[in-house]
Amino acid sequence: HTHTIMYTRTQIDFLNFRACAPAPKATICTDMRHSCPFGFSCSNTSLACSSLSGATLPSMQNIAAMPSRAANASRALNPSLNANATSFCAILVDSLPSFCTCAELPLGGRIECDTSLPYDVDTVGVELDIAPCDDPAQISLQLVEQRFGVNYTLAAIKSGYNTMIPIPGVSLDIPEIGSVGLDVVIGILGNVVNLELKLGLDMCLAVSGYQECGSSLLPSQLPLWILDGTYSFGTICDNRKRQMRAAQPPIKRLEQS
Repeated sequence: HTHTIMYTRTQIDFLNFRACAPAPKATICTDMRHSCPFGFSCSNTSLACSSLSGATLPSMQNIAAMPSRAANASRALNPSLNANATSFCAILVDSLPSFCTCAELPLGGRIECDTSLPYDVDTVGVELDIAPCDDPAQISLQLVEQRFGVNYTLAAIKSGYNTMIPIPGVSLDIPEIGSVGLDVVIGILGNVVNLELKLGLDMCLAVSGYQECGSSLLPSQLPLWILDGTYSFGTICDNRKRQMRAAQPPIKRLEQS
């Protein structure tokens, strides 16, 4: 689905928040983070725009997105605390781009995403298991890169981790930029009631020992953030732990003769 904006920075309501396009009469993509120029429509990944004539352009990043007046400000484009949600996915639903899905797990949930990189140079699948109810909170990542068949895994990353990781074996050619590598930005910081989560895809170019990444190479498209916010899982974790204890069979005591 697409939504047409009639004026620069016009705001529209969608999924309880608003997005602002950087150009007049732009088409807002369904992830609400990107838009396409007038006459173009968004691709399924919201990273590219296409016209009926077959022309393609990179999408534009929306600016100064603000929460709807009718929505809770804590569920806007910039994720923040949501202590009243009843499930893991309910906490994250408004933060995820349209190419991601969420499923519940006993100690948290799983985020699955499939997306194209800018200029459609590659396709990447990401599976992120988030266990905020574990002690300590932790995440696990599996990334599948299509062009070179790279499968990269990070298991049981505990809270306190925040870094950028180059994915080995991936070298992609970007028009007018050159050969770049694929990097994952990943982080988990804090505790169950104030947990900062980061997951993004970036592309970096190394020249004479100096690394330049997406924010300067393609600032309207990179990094491609999947998660970047702080969340409160305290209520759902308390409820799940109570349910797990209630489901455990009672401990039988041995009678002394």
